[in-house]
Amino acid sequence: MWPTIPADITPALYYSCVGIAVLIIGISKAGFGGGVGILALPVMAVVMPASHMLGVLLPVLIAADVLSNLHYLREYEWRLLSWLLLGAIGGVLAGTLGFWFLQQTNIEVFQTVLSLLIGSICLIVVAMQVYRLFGKEIPTLPSRPGSSLAVGFVAGGVSTLSHSAGPIVTIYLLQEQVAKRKLVGRCCFIFYW
Repeated sequence: MWPTIPADITPALYYSCVGIAVLIIGISKAGFGGGVGILALPVMAVVMPASHMLGVLLPVLIAADVLSNLHYLREYEWRLLSWLLLGAIGGVLAGTLGFWFLQQTNIEVFQTVLSLLIGSICLIVVAMQVYRLFGKEIPTLPSRPGSSLAVGFVAGGVSTLSHSAGPIVTIYLLQEQVAKRKLVGRCCFIFYW
């Protein structure tokens, strides 16, 4: 089902919001915006329901991931990535099951739960950024295989349900304090797979 412009939204507003969201994703995936990519979700939510938004964002995110990975080729470090990927596989499976159960309900419940989930994730990420603005350090898990599995699991589930796991993984990987190219390369790689 192709997304349609709702009757109460002008085409100019619709295409402006979608264009701004795509621009935000491109800037974020290129490594310039950090966790700013999460803002693409509420911008698109202004003009379309959550189920359409997820369908529109997926090909944009895939294209951005492919191009970013080409740019940051060989900037990966497998020490944590292997465990993050294993955890993400489990999270994607759990998120897929959750999504499937949501689809078994009626469409109003599905839209409401999905919108609340996406809105909650966005608010949590914004609250974390505000917390950091006041000079506070966001508590993270230690860099261990078990922590990487847990973060990967959460990121996989969140990514499956709302395509917004970027800040979760970025905050976890930031604690390593590696060079920016290594950090962005790691993030690009984990979201590509």
